[in-house]
Amino acid sequence: MPDDALGPTDPVKQERKAETSTLRRVVLAVVAILVVFLVWEGVTSVVAYTDDAYVRSDLVAFSPQITGHVIAVHVRDNQTVHKGDLLISIDPVPFQLAVEARKAALAAAIAQAQADRDAASGAQNGLTEAIAARELADVDQRRAASLAADEFASRRRKGSG
Repeated sequence: MPDDALGPTDPVKQERKAETSTLRRVVLAVVAILVVFLVWEGVTSVVAYTDDAYVRSDLVAFSPQITGHVIAVHVRDNQTVHKGDLLISIDPVPFQLAVEARKAALAAAIAQAQADRDAASGAQNGLTEAIAARELADVDQRRAASLAADEFASRRRKGSG
């Protein structure tokens, strides 16, 4: 029978095989520890536990989009709530006052705009009146100049006037 059939008889081969076997065991132990650690982390991140009991938590944090005083809470402790359920009521008075103040400011701005339109209309009327007065003065000046050129205009006396 050959020597290989009975197993390696060379001490170098036996030593290499022992080193490879030891390295495999160390790697396998490290991988096993890593797998156990990952499983443990996965389980403990989902379920909170104590020595006496297991607890599941279905809490959801929320925050309102506005600030104000809470005047009523519409849920009880440990009540299951669904999307759209009314949780709390916030005091509407400050918001109503703000709306009324904005409405008053809008009304004041509308009144000011109307007053400005009236003032602009008055200024336009004044401009039209001034243009008409200037045109009348031009006509009077041309008439007076024409009469003076033809010597039909009355002459003023010296010292009167």
